[in-house]
Amino acid sequence: MKKFNELLKEYISTQNVTIYQISKQTEINRTMLQNVLAGRKKFPKKRLLDLLNSTYFTSKQIKNLSTAYLCEEHGEDKSEFFEFCNYCFSQKFCDDLDNTYSAEQFDLNGEVEFLNSKEKIIAAVNSVIENSKNDTFVSNFNFGQKEINTII
Repeated sequence: MKKFNELLKEYISTQNVTIYQISKQTEINRTMLQNVLAGRKKFPKKRLLDLLNSTYFTSKQIKNLSTAYLCEEHGEDKSEFFEFCNYCFSQKFCDDLDNTYSAEQFDLNGEVEFLNSKEKIIAAVNSVIENSKNDTFVSNFNFGQKEINTII
């Protein structure tokens, strides 16, 4: 992944906008912007939203700049977390929550079971939810994960 300052420089060039125009609209110091683009200074966190809320960048560019900044700030390994946060704030997340999945009941006998298909896993989760007295079920289960997931 490119660094924040490299992406910002690329996007400024792509959008055919000047540093002066960005500085004027966002009230971010022009010299500071030039130092960030040259890699001499780190972009200040408190001004990030001012930059991203400007009218000069596309939504994809804003997402890429945000991700690059946060990865530099918190490390590359956090990018999946940021992607998940972006998903949670999206309309797709709301649409996915509204989806219903039909699942059969699964006989839960209290023993450890290895489930080898999505249908069996969904049926087991459905059974747990149906038999539970709680109103909420939370899981971080991930079908794409290459290791063993557990549902308790």
